[in-house]
Amino acid sequence: MRKLKSCGILLFGPDLSEFLLMRHRNRWDLPKGHIEAEESELACARRELHEETGIDAAQITMLEGFRHTESYRTRYRRFCGAPVC
Repeated sequence: MRKLKSCGILLFGPDLSEFLLMRHRNRWDLPKGHIEAEESELACARRELHEETGIDAAQITMLEGFRHTESYRTRYRRFCGAPVC
């Protein structure tokens, strides 16, 4: 089974009662994406935030040391519908 890793940023508003979700055609999701070759997880998350929202990582305050990991299976058309972890 092919393994992929995505990284993203959970972005909260100033009073922590709001957070950013992006609307895709059939789902809501955080700004995130797959790691590129030789890219760190944090660099990937920052790059994806900017690519998907236009928000530069320099504009936000990162909570030092916070990390959450979620594992799940999905299917991608580009892998001929094969399961991916």
